[in-house]
Amino acid sequence: MTRLSRSATLATTGLTAVALTVSMSACSSGSDSDDTTATTSVSATAAVASSASATPTEDATAMSYTPTEVPDTELVIPLPADWLVLSESDAANEELMNSAATATGQSTDTIISTLQNTSLYILDTTELTGTMTVTVRPVGTGLSTENDFAEIINSMYPDNDGISTEIGDYTTTTTEAGADAVMQTYSVNVESTGEVAYATVVEFTAPDARTVAVHVGTNSAELNQEIIDGVLSSV
Repeated sequence: MTRLSRSATLATTGLTAVALTVSMSACSSGSDSDDTTATTSVSATAAVASSASATPTEDATAMSYTPTEVPDTELVIPLPADWLVLSESDAANEELMNSAATATGQSTDTIISTLQNTSLYILDTTELTGTMTVTVRPVGTGLSTENDFAEIINSMYPDNDGISTEIGDYTTTTTEAGADAVMQTYSVNVESTGEVAYATVVEFTAPDARTVAVHVGTNSAELNQEIIDGVLSSV
């Protein structure tokens, strides 16, 4: 499997994923401070993405999965077996943070910041085909609307002419247990290379009424859907 360029990988995940999920929470709660956090995160990710090198991409091949607990919940979801799964408690492990940063081209500060805002940060440190975040929001934040997603995605890279986004489909669905869920796809275009990275976000209501957001970005829209389908069928 050919690596997804760091430019495209970081463009669809990392702090951008945090910006998206935090901003969705802000849309629901009306918090100005969350909007500020989201803007800062987007700007940081755009800066990293614009300075990274690019390599060709190709379709994903078959992937195996490992059931993984989401911290502070009763949820167990399947995650790519060969990807590195990090939680907030890992931020204190300096050796692990340095290793993850070296493998992905991100800074340790970026990874730690992401961990402080998410329940899980999942990184492909071998093929660099993508990353994921899992974020748990408080009760009452609710599921994001199509307009919520569009507003954030369209504003992801205001200061980077070399990276653009394209909004895909917004759909409503349910989890295996019958809980309400929404899904949004989008793509990120790296104009200097013509490369396209694909992202999918799914939000669903957990059994304890909190909102869970899973954000995945890879070089394959089909792989994203496979990962998201696995998550929805497990909860």
